[in-house]
Amino acid sequence: MKNMRTIIAACFITLLLSAGIASAYPTLQLYIDPSQPGVSWDSSTEIWVASSNTFTLSALSVGTLSGVRLSIALTDGVSPSSGTVSINGSGISSSNYVYGIPPISALNPDGGGGDLAPHDIFPTYFAEYIFDFTPANAADIFDTQPGAAAGTKSGYWKDFYIDISGFNFVHFDLYTLKNDVIDKFAPFSHDAEYNPPIPEPGTMVLLGISLLAAAGYMRRMGK
Repeated sequence: MKNMRTIIAACFITLLLSAGIASAYPTLQLYIDPSQPGVSWDSSTEIWVASSNTFTLSALSVGTLSGVRLSIALTDGVSPSSGTVSINGSGISSSNYVYGIPPISALNPDGGGGDLAPHDIFPTYFAEYIFDFTPANAADIFDTQPGAAAGTKSGYWKDFYIDISGFNFVHFDLYTLKNDVIDKFAPFSHDAEYNPPIPEPGTMVLLGISLLAAAGYMRRMGK
């Protein structure tokens, strides 16, 4: 009888631990696979960062969801017309951007009064790309934050091919709406960014010298 109680207690503890691990998964996550060139984890901001202007951005969910919104935010003060973000080969028009805080909804059509926490990104120009997690996206998922509990669980995974030109910073958030306000969202430690390295001043000087030398050579060749 004592052994049976011990077995039951052990099973109960195992179930509790399993439930704890399962509940530890964020409902929504963004991820950039570090096997891609120029991708790293920024421990100061706790997000995945791509330094290359082309990369695959992954969205993960614990369940099927419709109307999921991927926010594409620019550096504050940068005009949407100064560059392009393409998702799966389709460019986002500059007219789709609004200035403010997500989401874009009937309560917040111009972005001026959204309820997503600023987290050092907003207010700024942002656009939204809307998609669904369907049964066709079923896949094993995991907690994308380095150092999180190991293991996988059944969930949903969707990849987006990103191509950025003209912008030197783009921040991605993921969320859903309910009654026109944000309902579910990826924790800010599970966001993603495009943030190419800024050339060192010495590198810029050398580049300038090289360009001047090339211009001089071309002038001499033209004589």
